[in-house]
Amino acid sequence: MPQLPLTDAGKLRVADRARRQELANAQGKTLLTESGRCRPMEGIGIGSELFPAEIIQNSEKIVVLNEEGRGRWIIHLKGQAPANLKPSHFGYSVGHWEGDTLVVETTGLRANDGAFGRGLRSENARIVSRLRKFDEGRNLELVSTIHDPETYTRPVEDPKTLSTWHPELTVLEFQCEENPEGAREGMVE
Repeated sequence: MPQLPLTDAGKLRVADRARRQELANAQGKTLLTESGRCRPMEGIGIGSELFPAEIIQNSEKIVVLNEEGRGRWIIHLKGQAPANLKPSHFGYSVGHWEGDTLVVETTGLRANDGAFGRGLRSENARIVSRLRKFDEGRNLELVSTIHDPETYTRPVEDPKTLSTWHPELTVLEFQCEENPEGAREGMVE
């Protein structure tokens, strides 16, 4: 994992994951991840070079459908997050425009152990994402900052993500539920 400004609680979570990784390595196996459990991938994102995303927008919300890991990001453009949210994979996102930048605050996320050095957070985390188009709308930039005093000593910026518009691509089904045991083969918790 990259060097992060972790609190003592955050350091314990990272050490626990490292311990579990060492045990898996000693067995010649892979540490089970969320995707290995047929659950959505960690973190907030918009597509990738390998797996595209589709963005659907109206006056009430923006919906980002990510092909990989069956990810969906619903950004509500009106109102605010409900009180007492039950933590979920995708949380609850509310967005507003600041000029040409969409600023999105996501709360109500499940705690995550930060596989691959991304997404480490507690259930009290708040993620602020800033999205903007550039290059005459052909590219999209996403910068997210995790605010989580339980895990970090200061806000942490997730690496910038850039996506290129490919109108010829469509989001396909991404299923592992048809063989969930096979998806976990060779992995340990």
